[in-house]
Amino acid sequence: MGEINPHQDRFIIGLTGNIGTGKSLVRKMLQHLGAYGIDADILTHEALKPDGPAQEQIIHRFGPSILDTHGAVDRVKLAHIVFSDEKALIELENILHPLVSIAAANMIQHARLPIIIIEAIKLLESDLAGMCDSIWVVDAREQVIFDRLSHARGMGHTDIKERLSHQSPSKNKRQRADVVIENSREVYKTWLQVTEAWDQTKKKKQGFSVCTNRTSDLLAFSKDFLITPSSDNISAFEEFIYKENQPAKNITWLGDKSNFPPARQNPTRQNFTQLICQHFLFAFPDIFTNENITIWDLSQFEFVLLGHNYANSDTVGKDFKKTLALIEQFSRLHMTQWIMFPIEDHLNERKSFLRKRGYKSMPSRNVDISYWNKAGYNLYQKKVCDALDLFDKRI
Repeated sequence: MGEINPHQDRFIIGLTGNIGTGKSLVRKMLQHLGAYGIDADILTHEALKPDGPAQEQIIHRFGPSILDTHGAVDRVKLAHIVFSDEKALIELENILHPLVSIAAANMIQHARLPIIIIEAIKLLESDLAGMCDSIWVVDAREQVIFDRLSHARGMGHTDIKERLSHQSPSKNKRQRADVVIENSREVYKTWLQVTEAWDQTKKKKQGFSVCTNRTSDLLAFSKDFLITPSSDNISAFEEFIYKENQPAKNITWLGDKSNFPPARQNPTRQNFTQLICQHFLFAFPDIFTNENITIWDLSQFEFVLLGHNYANSDTVGKDFKKTLALIEQFSRLHMTQWIMFPIEDHLNERKSFLRKRGYKSMPSRNVDISYWNKAGYNLYQKKVCDALDLFDKRI
């Protein structure tokens, strides 16, 4: 593996597994350990945008009726076609896979962290596998997969079986894997497997060991503040959040919580580990002081504040300033284009401070943020990294 990988100063892990196995959760865990994540599904979305490189070919193959009223490819309609027609699926993949490989190569070229994770459901069936130094496969029991997809996506038994029929059997993936993560049990067990695999890879592959040392240096500023299931103060942190047995009593969740996945809505102790693995929780060492806990969602291009324990005052304290500086540095290393910072409408001093740091208020007429405004928040954003030309073939 890694035969055509030209990036000698990087170590690239290809992460794959069938639908419902929990690949994205494992990718987020690896990002907590210091990796830079690339989500091939997001790159597919980019290719399918109205100004994306795939649209003309998609229209030529599937006809103009494949577009929605806004001129974008209707992904639901497209999925309905290709998952009922094997030939159409192959033709779609022949359009998209090369574009996703180009975009991934460009992101690798510009990555600021040396360990890179490429998550892709068809990783082994595309050129992406050839970029990788190690292949990790996430697997789960069939019943667990069906339960997850039914609960999280509302998919019926027949739909799940149809989707799985278009993916290679998990045993075939496992045969090509350097690492297999079994993700059928509680999240903490998965975290232990991921950290063990990380440590074993460091022992077995010198290139990975070198890259982990560089990663530690680059992320040293955040080491004591990023909370993971392995953090020394994890128990005290959990007790603080669930004080008096009231779920997340001390955390203010921002925006309309109906727009958030269940893990963001008043989490119980049972899914606390999942919460801190799916999202990024930063806390200053003394977790019992005010204004030192923030919870963030890290997507491919945005870093969004989801919750905090700031006091309901308009002062700009040292912890508030330290948090912003920490988040901006962390965001740059993960090459997110935007930091999104919702803030209560009445906190004028803090809004003024954000503006001085280069944050700009998004207009309330923007339909994408209307739920923030209705909940009494202004949404501020700051551009921290320039957008890449993802599909530039010159690299």
